[in-house]
Amino acid sequence: MLAVVRRIVFFPTSRRFVSKLVFGAGASALLLVSSCLHRGSTIGQREPASQDDERCKGDEKCLDACRLAERDSGMLGQCADMRQKVATLGAVPDDPVPAASEEPDWSRAGAARSHERLAAPELFSRALPSIVYIRTDLGAGTGFVVSAKGVIATNLHVIAGAKKIQAFLMNGAELKLKPEVAADPEHDVAALQTDMNVAPVALAHVNAVIMGQKVIVIGNPLGLKATLSEGIVSGVREMDDKTKVLQITAPISPGSSGGPIFNEYGEVIGISTFVILGGSNLGFGMPIRYLKELMLTPHFLSREEVAKLTPPHSSGDDAEPEEKSADASDLPLIQRDIPQHDVKLLKGCGQGDYRQIRDLIAEAVKVGAPLYNSKNFRACAQIYEGASSDLERSLAASCKGPKKALADGRKKASKQADDARRAWALRDSFDGLTRVIDKLEAQSKQ
Repeated sequence: MLAVVRRIVFFPTSRRFVSKLVFGAGASALLLVSSCLHRGSTIGQREPASQDDERCKGDEKCLDACRLAERDSGMLGQCADMRQKVATLGAVPDDPVPAASEEPDWSRAGAARSHERLAAPELFSRALPSIVYIRTDLGAGTGFVVSAKGVIATNLHVIAGAKKIQAFLMNGAELKLKPEVAADPEHDVAALQTDMNVAPVALAHVNAVIMGQKVIVIGNPLGLKATLSEGIVSGVREMDDKTKVLQITAPISPGSSGGPIFNEYGEVIGISTFVILGGSNLGFGMPIRYLKELMLTPHFLSREEVAKLTPPHSSGDDAEPEEKSADASDLPLIQRDIPQHDVKLLKGCGQGDYRQIRDLIAEAVKVGAPLYNSKNFRACAQIYEGASSDLERSLAASCKGPKKALADGRKKASKQADDARRAWALRDSFDGLTRVIDKLEAQSKQ
C-alpha cells in the first residue's frame, strides 16, 4: 500500500515527520549528494578489471569517481585525488559496519557490484527474482530481498496495524516469514526475514546519489505485480533535522510503497515511500542510508506490537486518514503578500496547464498545510518548493507567465528570514496563480 499523501497521521512510537506522513501513493535526493556515483550492482557476474581497477586497487569510491570522470571532465580532479589516497592509505573504507564479533546476524546486505550500466529491461529481469509482493489484512505493498540472510526491506506503513502479513515472490511462491520485525518508525523503514534462499539486490553506498541521475522503480501498484517506471532524481528535500528524502520523477502508484528505487547500475538507492498526486506526480523515497542503519542496529518488534501500530488508512487505500489539528494561536503571524496577476499572465497557456496548476498546487497544500500546522515549517517549505519546481518544468513551454511566477515565488522565498515565512512566500505564489485562473474563467463566462 503505497501511501497516497493526503493528510498526516502519527505512528504512536514517534512524532517525527516521516512517521507522521500518511504514507502516500508513492519521495528528493539524499543526504550529502556525493560526486561519487557508485557502481551499480547487477545480480550477475563482474566484468574484467580495467586500468581504473588497477589504479584504484579495487576501491569502490575511487572506481566510481573515475568512471564518472569519463563522462564529466569536472570530476577528473576527484578521480586523481581518490587514486592518490588509495596509493597512500590503501582502499578507502566503504559504509561503516561493526566488527565481525559485533555484527548482527543479518547486517551484510546486497549482491556483488559490477561496472555494467543496465538498460531498464535488463535491470528489471535481474532484479525481478528479488522483488516481493507483501499482502496484509489491511492492504498490499512491495518489498525486496536485501541480504543472503533472507532480509526483506519495505516501508513500515505497509505492515503497520496488520494482524496478518504474507510475502510472495513474483513467481507466486510464498515466503515463510519469521515472527520478529525490525522497524524504524522515524524513517518509515521495516525489515522482515525469511529462511528461504532468495537472491538479494545490491544496495548503493549511502552517498551514491546525484541530482539528475536516472532511476528505475519496481513495485506492485494497485495489485498489478512487478511494474516498472523510470525517471530521475529531481531534488533533495529535508523534512526535519534528521530526515532527508529523495524526490524522483518516476511515477509511483498505490501498492508500490516499500519497493526499490534503483540507479542505472542496478543498485538500490532508496525505498518508494509516498507521493503527492496532481497534474504530475511528486514521488518521494527514503534514502538507503536508513535501511542500512536499521540492519546494522535492528530494533525488533513482535507481530503483536506491529499490529498495535496506527495503520496509515483505517479502511483501505481510498480512506482518508484522520487529520491532527493544531492550535493556530501557537503559529507565527505572517502578513500574506499574494501576487495580483493580470490575466495576460496566462497567455500561451492551455486548459491542460490550468488543470496541472490547480491539481498539483491543491495536492501540495494538502500535504504542506498539516505539516505547517504541526509546526514542521521546514518540511512544509520543502514540499512547496519541490511542487513549485516540478510544476514549472511540467507546464508547456508557451506557458511562460506562470513559469516565471513560480520562479519568482521561489526567489522571494529564498530571501525570507525563516522557514515559516519561506513556506508562506511559496504559498502566496501558488494562490496568486490559482486566483488569476479563476479570474480568467470568470471573465470568459460573462
